[in-house]
Amino acid sequence: MRIKVISFTKTGMELSVNLKERLTGVLYKRNRVAPSEDIYCKLFTACKSAESLPPHVTYTNEAVTEFAEDGFRHYDAILFIGACGIAVRAIAPCVKDKFQDVPVLVMDELSGVIIPILSGHLGGANRLAEVIAKEMDLQAVITTATDLHKKFAVDLFAADNDLSIVNREGIAAVSAKILSGEDVLVSVEKNAYAENDIPVKQLKLIPYEENRSADILITSDVTRTNGAIILRPKEYVLGIGCKRGTSFEKIENFVKEVFAQNGLDENLICAAASVDLKKKEDGIHQFSKKHRIPFVLFSAEKLEKVKGDFRSSDFVKETVGVDNVCERSAMAAAGENAELILEKTSGDGITVSVAKRKCRIYFTVPEEMSRGMAVHGSKNEVSHGTEERPRNGENSLKNHIYVIGIGPGDEAQMTNLAISALEKSDVIVGYPVYIDLLPDRFKTKKLRSTPMRQERERCILAFEEASKGQCVSMICSGDAGIYGMAGLIYETGVEYPETEIEIISGVTAASSGAALLGAPLNHDFCVISLSDLLTPWEQIEARLKAAAEGDFAIAIYNPSSKKRKDHLKRACEILLRYMEPSRPCGYVRNIGRENEEAVYLSLAELKETETDMFTTVFIGNSGTEMIGGKLVTKRGYRI
Repeated sequence: MRIKVISFTKTGMELSVNLKERLTGVLYKRNRVAPSEDIYCKLFTACKSAESLPPHVTYTNEAVTEFAEDGFRHYDAILFIGACGIAVRAIAPCVKDKFQDVPVLVMDELSGVIIPILSGHLGGANRLAEVIAKEMDLQAVITTATDLHKKFAVDLFAADNDLSIVNREGIAAVSAKILSGEDVLVSVEKNAYAENDIPVKQLKLIPYEENRSADILITSDVTRTNGAIILRPKEYVLGIGCKRGTSFEKIENFVKEVFAQNGLDENLICAAASVDLKKKEDGIHQFSKKHRIPFVLFSAEKLEKVKGDFRSSDFVKETVGVDNVCERSAMAAAGENAELILEKTSGDGITVSVAKRKCRIYFTVPEEMSRGMAVHGSKNEVSHGTEERPRNGENSLKNHIYVIGIGPGDEAQMTNLAISALEKSDVIVGYPVYIDLLPDRFKTKKLRSTPMRQERERCILAFEEASKGQCVSMICSGDAGIYGMAGLIYETGVEYPETEIEIISGVTAASSGAALLGAPLNHDFCVISLSDLLTPWEQIEARLKAAAEGDFAIAIYNPSSKKRKDHLKRACEILLRYMEPSRPCGYVRNIGRENEEAVYLSLAELKETETDMFTTVFIGNSGTEMIGGKLVTKRGYRI
């Protein structure tokens, strides 16, 4: 569960950091189909007076209305640490109704109370407030009438049981009867598998008969309309796969079309499911947020074990690791006794299937649901449907530091050794940007960081944590031994001879970026960083000259930044003394991440191009050509 948190003062900012630390390892349950998930806080502050920002805190000067709009689009909840008035004004343009609104909460900066102000029942803001209150020693101020009087809340009951509310006006009618002390008649279709007894006061179970009216009617029969409030079980699990970067609009329209063609009600979808390689597909995340359903992810290994007769694809098997994504993931999420009612249907780069699950209605909320969470280390299910992760301290090495290259940050692009080392670690240390790139399942561990230019302090921090008898991972993007922390760790390690150091290699930007462009580094090449923070510019110039004179293909790291806007231009000017202006070049931005971009251009065009620290530049040698639309450096083979 992703919570977007904003503070406005130094005190509030410090409180947000404490909140993130307290909630690390806490699990939250919102849906019976989906497993429990980690609560993850993304921290922002509008405080200008702070001398320096703590780890994990990002300064923002955007309008609070824009901050809230992004929270409604991309997060599961928003928490304001400050005045209620600020929150109300910020969210006002986004508020629609209780069926669509994101949970919004407010915490006072003296850490006394937390107030859910929007989407208390259906969105889960009340439960989330109680979870945070317990972890932070706060008082949750709940204002909904049924909660205040400790009465049955039909909308909360519907959310807990994954029931679609057909006639929304019925909520007020049933709630009024409950609050006035009247009995409420409940009728449940037999195949909804209701419990025989209803221990909730005022609820009276009556036989399910066609002509008999009820206050609460739970049925999948669309012809039944004789209920003050009609609830339909959400029986469908949507299995989905798509091409990388498929938009929300395409996914939404395709699912609507498929459901309409097959006579299925999309309001009865209880979850979307896919392989974990799709965990960063923003289009599917937006779809799940709009429909208020979880997006459940499974490893290829777990999907391979799902039993059933599925439509197999060799191409999917080769690229994903399992022969069918949508059918297997739908059945995996739907659980035992599920039925695949719609086989894989493809179109516009999207594949979907539908599994129908067996529903069971509960009138009492199990303890873990009423608490909404479980402290890290419990036996609850873990997030994303993957097997239970190793708990802190289990099977871990002592006084050991892994220095890990995590590649671009996506788990699919990490090595198995890197994943294994992270799983074994008690503590993960890194630059805040790299910490944020970690898969959510690793964020339950103890996380420590220092800002840029405090690399030495970061290494000391890692050794201090290891000296407590812990296993520590120092993470770097790309490869730890290429412009990473491996060297500095060894240098610092002289002062900590009792600590064992182990380097875990990763995929560096030179190789991952080259693969996106084609094969620009297919012969002798060199890698040069244009950052002059630690290397004098005169030395960088000398290396550029030597690379050009030696006819090396070149990969350039750190081509420019806010303080070094002209470094790439200066580098190109040096290279143009030795290379023709038409020399084939390319650059890749955000390798393996959202908004990934690969561009081909000449050296002359590159000279006038603006780049950033997330860009890697490639310059061909004299034998480099564009072949089939790709940048290729020839080895000299006879064709």
